[in-house]
Amino acid sequence: MKRNINKKTVCIIGHFGFAKNLLNGQTVKTKIITKELEKQLGKEEVLKIDTHGGKKKMLQLIFQLPVTMKNVKNIIMMPAHNGIRFFAPLLVFFNSFFHIKLHYVVIGGWLPEFLENKKTLCCNWWLVTGIFRK
Repeated sequence: MKRNINKKTVCIIGHFGFAKNLLNGQTVKTKIITKELEKQLGKEEVLKIDTHGGKKKMLQLIFQLPVTMKNVKNIIMMPAHNGIRFFAPLLVFFNSFFHIKLHYVVIGGWLPEFLENKKTLCCNWWLVTGIFRK
Protein backbone atom coordinates (compact mmCIF):
# COMPACT_ATOMS: atom_id res chain seq x y z
CA MET A 1 0.00 0.00 0.00
CA LYS A 2 1.40 3.37 -1.03
CA ARG A 3 1.55 6.07 1.60
CA ASN A 4 0.70 9.70 0.98
CA ILE A 5 1.99 10.90 4.33
CA ASN A 6 3.73 14.29 4.13
CA LYS A 7 3.07 14.71 0.40
CA LYS A 8 2.39 18.26 -0.63
CA THR A 9 -0.80 18.82 -2.57
CA VAL A 10 0.73 20.51 -5.59
CA CYS A 11 3.98 21.55 -7.25
CA ILE A 12 3.87 24.40 -9.73
CA ILE A 13 6.55 24.36 -12.40
CA GLY A 14 6.72 27.65 -14.22
CA HIS A 15 8.60 30.81 -15.02
CA PHE A 16 8.56 32.65 -11.69
CA GLY A 17 11.73 34.66 -12.27
CA PHE A 18 12.51 34.62 -8.53
CA ALA A 19 15.90 36.24 -9.07
CA LYS A 20 14.40 39.07 -11.16
CA ASN A 21 11.33 41.27 -11.21
CA LEU A 22 9.85 40.00 -14.48
CA LEU A 23 6.46 41.25 -15.63
CA ASN A 24 5.85 39.30 -18.84
CA GLY A 25 2.62 37.36 -19.42
CA GLN A 26 4.07 33.97 -18.53
CA THR A 27 5.55 35.14 -15.24
CA VAL A 28 2.45 37.13 -14.25
CA LYS A 29 0.05 34.23 -14.94
CA THR A 30 2.31 31.78 -13.10
CA LYS A 31 2.47 34.04 -10.05
CA ILE A 32 -1.28 34.74 -10.04
CA ILE A 33 -2.22 31.05 -10.19
CA THR A 34 0.35 30.21 -7.50
CA LYS A 35 -0.90 32.95 -5.20
CA GLU A 36 -4.49 31.74 -5.55
CA LEU A 37 -3.53 28.12 -4.88
CA GLU A 38 -1.57 29.21 -1.79
CA LYS A 39 -4.64 31.08 -0.61
CA GLN A 40 -6.91 28.07 -1.18
CA LEU A 41 -4.60 25.25 -0.01
CA GLY A 42 -2.15 27.03 2.29
CA LYS A 43 1.44 27.97 1.48
CA GLU A 44 2.79 24.78 3.07
CA GLU A 45 0.88 22.69 0.48
CA VAL A 46 2.32 24.44 -2.59
CA LEU A 47 5.82 23.74 -3.85
CA LYS A 48 7.28 26.03 -6.53
CA ILE A 49 9.92 25.25 -9.14
CA ASP A 50 11.22 28.14 -11.23
CA THR A 51 12.12 27.30 -14.84
CA HIS A 52 13.91 30.62 -15.35
CA GLY A 53 17.58 30.01 -16.05
CA GLY A 54 18.01 28.40 -19.44
CA LYS A 55 20.09 25.28 -20.10
CA LYS A 56 21.68 25.30 -16.66
CA LYS A 57 18.23 25.11 -15.07
CA MET A 58 17.16 22.30 -17.42
CA LEU A 59 20.06 20.14 -16.30
CA GLN A 60 19.21 20.80 -12.64
CA LEU A 61 15.56 19.84 -13.24
CA ILE A 62 16.49 16.43 -14.62
CA PHE A 63 17.61 15.52 -11.11
CA GLN A 64 15.07 17.62 -9.20
CA LEU A 65 11.89 16.34 -10.88
CA PRO A 66 11.98 12.70 -9.69
CA VAL A 67 12.46 13.79 -6.08
CA THR A 68 9.68 16.34 -6.42
CA MET A 69 7.29 13.88 -8.06
CA LYS A 70 7.82 11.43 -5.23
CA ASN A 71 6.70 14.07 -2.73
CA VAL A 72 3.63 15.68 -4.34
CA LYS A 73 0.16 14.59 -5.42
CA ASN A 74 -0.22 16.97 -8.39
CA ILE A 75 2.05 18.88 -10.73
CA ILE A 76 0.90 21.95 -12.59
CA MET A 77 3.21 22.86 -15.43
CA MET A 78 3.12 26.22 -17.16
CA PRO A 79 5.77 25.93 -19.85
CA ALA A 80 6.50 28.14 -22.82
CA HIS A 81 8.09 26.90 -26.06
CA ASN A 82 11.26 25.40 -24.57
CA GLY A 83 9.26 23.92 -21.73
CA ILE A 84 7.00 22.10 -24.16
CA ARG A 85 10.04 20.61 -25.87
CA PHE A 86 11.84 19.66 -22.65
CA PHE A 87 9.76 19.72 -19.44
CA ALA A 88 6.52 18.22 -20.70
CA PRO A 89 8.09 15.04 -22.17
CA LEU A 90 10.35 14.71 -19.14
CA LEU A 91 7.40 14.97 -16.75
CA VAL A 92 5.39 12.44 -18.75
CA PHE A 93 8.36 10.05 -18.72
CA PHE A 94 8.95 10.34 -14.96
CA ASN A 95 5.23 10.02 -14.32
CA SER A 96 5.32 6.50 -15.74
CA PHE A 97 7.07 5.66 -12.44
CA PHE A 98 5.26 7.97 -9.98
CA HIS A 99 1.66 8.05 -11.29
CA ILE A 100 0.65 11.48 -10.01
CA LYS A 101 -1.73 13.92 -11.66
CA LEU A 102 -0.15 16.18 -14.29
CA HIS A 103 -1.91 19.39 -15.26
CA TYR A 104 -0.95 21.80 -18.02
CA VAL A 105 -2.00 25.45 -17.83
CA VAL A 106 -1.82 27.03 -21.27
CA ILE A 107 -0.21 30.45 -21.46
CA GLY A 108 -0.88 32.29 -24.71
CA GLY A 109 -2.50 31.03 -27.90
CA TRP A 110 0.55 29.64 -29.67
CA LEU A 111 0.27 25.95 -28.71
CA PRO A 112 -1.76 24.52 -31.65
CA GLU A 113 0.47 26.21 -34.23
CA PHE A 114 3.61 25.20 -32.33
CA LEU A 115 2.61 21.53 -32.17
CA GLU A 116 1.46 21.40 -35.80
CA ASN A 117 4.92 20.50 -37.15
CA LYS A 118 6.15 18.66 -34.04
CA LYS A 119 4.29 15.36 -34.14
CA THR A 120 6.63 13.73 -31.60
CA LEU A 121 5.47 16.22 -28.96
CA CYS A 122 1.79 15.43 -29.59
CA CYS A 123 1.84 11.72 -28.81
CA ASN A 124 1.90 11.86 -24.98
CA TRP A 125 -0.64 14.60 -24.23
CA TRP A 126 -3.31 12.00 -23.45
CA LEU A 127 -1.24 11.10 -20.36
CA VAL A 128 -1.80 14.56 -18.86
CA THR A 129 -4.73 14.72 -16.41
CA GLY A 130 -5.93 18.11 -17.60
CA ILE A 131 -5.12 20.90 -20.02
CA PHE A 132 -6.47 24.26 -18.93
CA ARG A 133 -6.74 27.50 -20.86
CA LYS A 134 -8.36 30.76 -19.91
